[in-house]
Amino acid sequence: MKIYIGKTPNWFGTYHVAEKILFWKDDNNDDDYDDIIKLRNLLDRIPGLNKFFHWIYDTRARKVKVKIHDYDTWSADDTLALIIHPLLVALKTSKQGGPVVDDDDVPDNLKRTSAKPVENPDSGALDEFWFDRWDYVLDEMIWAFDQTTKDWESQFYVKEDLDGPVDYKNLKVDREGLDKHTKRMQNGYRLFGKYYQNLWS
Repeated sequence: MKIYIGKTPNWFGTYHVAEKILFWKDDNNDDDYDDIIKLRNLLDRIPGLNKFFHWIYDTRARKVKVKIHDYDTWSADDTLALIIHPLLVALKTSKQGGPVVDDDDVPDNLKRTSAKPVENPDSGALDEFWFDRWDYVLDEMIWAFDQTTKDWESQFYVKEDLDGPVDYKNLKVDREGLDKHTKRMQNGYRLFGKYYQNLWS
């Protein structure tokens, strides 16, 4: 497999032009921000200007080249895990927020019911465990895909006859540990599917 995915081009439009024209204005100041918005609204009325900005953006489209070889499909789950795992690790490092995570997907100590009551719920305030829930979900995904890249099953097979050759007759299986490990991996994959559209930074 060969993958090249370039940087997503930045959007440049009438708001950015207004910022450039009013370069002395600070958009963190309410009055200055209002002035920038007023100018942007005026620029939006210029026929064809937004169409022009869309044309520029489209000509700078993200460069994507993906080459799949036959051997990549032999164990497509393993192949994908090699990409997904490091991407999830990088996402956890660079994320700047967190989505709504259902209480059913986290341990009891992270549920909304375990958090202190939010003082002003109508203000949009988040409870104390909001971001911890998302970290937990990301960690479970990361762990699951990391396991997929390893020979994780071997830890549950113990060779009873240490001097004899390795075959299935002299291997003892930790069935309980194997099942528990497998269920946790499957839960990580489930969370990946459920929160797929929230994988942004």
